[in-house]
Amino acid sequence: MPIFRHWVVGPLANDSRSLIEFSHGKPAILERNLGQGRVLFWTTPVTDDDRPERPAWNLLSASLESWPTMILLDRMFLY
Repeated sequence: MPIFRHWVVGPLANDSRSLIEFSHGKPAILERNLGQGRVLFWTTPVTDDDRPERPAWNLLSASLESWPTMILLDRMFLY
C-alpha cells in the first residue's frame, strides 16, 4: 500500500521505540509507555482521502487491498 508522505520525528525519548519502519528506515509506528498503558503514534494518517486542495498522504484504507491495514488496526487495539 503506497505511502507518499509521513511526518518526520526527531530523536526518540528513552522510553520510546519504533515498532514498524518504512522501507527507508524511518519510523512508521512508534510506541511509548504512559502510566500503565501505551501510546502508539502513526507517522502517516491511518485514514486519508485524495482531495483537490490536499493530495492523499497514503492509500492505507483507500485502496481495494486495504485488508492489511484493518488487520494491523485490529492487532493494535488488542495490544
